Amino acid sequence: MIKLAILGIVAFIVSLIVTAPAHLAGEYLPPHIQASNLQGTVWQGQASQLRIRGFYLGQVDWELRPHALLLGRIQADVSIDRVDLQAHGNIARGLSAYHVFDAHLEGAEQLLAPIASNYGVTVDGPIEADIDKLAFNDAGPQAADGLIVWRDARLVNPSALSLGDVNINLAQEDDVATAQLRNTGEALNLNGDAQLRPGWAYDARLQIAPTPATPKQVRDTLPFLGQPDARGKVTLTRQGTLAALASLP
Repeated sequence: MIKLAILGIVAFIVSLIVTAPAHLAGEYLPPHIQASNLQGTVWQGQASQLRIRGFYLGQVDWELRPHALLLGRIQADVSIDRVDLQAHGNIARGLSAYHVFDAHLEGAEQLLAPIASNYGVTVDGPIEADIDKLAFNDAGPQAADGLIVWRDARLVNPSALSLGDVNINLAQEDDVATAQLRNTGEALNLNGDAQLRPGWAYDARLQIAPTPATPKQVRDTLPFLGQPDARGKVTLTRQGTLAALASLP
């Protein structure tokens, strides 16, 4: 009887939480999360605009899974809708880590514009991602399994060039998350890999190699990206730390 009474009290408290108006929850959000026009309830609601650490997510809808609270975690089905990005998946926050399950994302080429502009190029082509699982905590990545595809990838400037599909496979080995990049186009070969380690330290390498089908204008542009080897292949490397993730609450 005592166990049933305790379970009943817990269930009552959970029901109060999940039926509370969503705008009340907004008053308790941490400083790095800003939400506007909260509607619905804590259990099922919507924010017309959501920002996390300055990153704009657009409209976000959620449906909480109340049973997860009894297991000591917050878990919800979440969807994101903005002009250049639509996504949906399952997100959970446990005692020591964040988890993303069964997520699907569709994005426009604008998502790549900030990266491409660093190299003085303009690109085109939609982006899709299917994430089976991601997990991370303040120490670094804990799990990774998924596929990101830049479909019908195209270089627009300084020269028009089709890259085919650019595939990025995500995986995890021990405490290191890895990404392997390959493309299917014949006009230029892309081959890259990256590792994300504890402390959110990363190192990445991308090899760009011309083929017999590569236009002369593109061949002439490659030396501006880096020092080509005897076959004209350019290797780009970058190391650093993802500081924004290193300070997760």
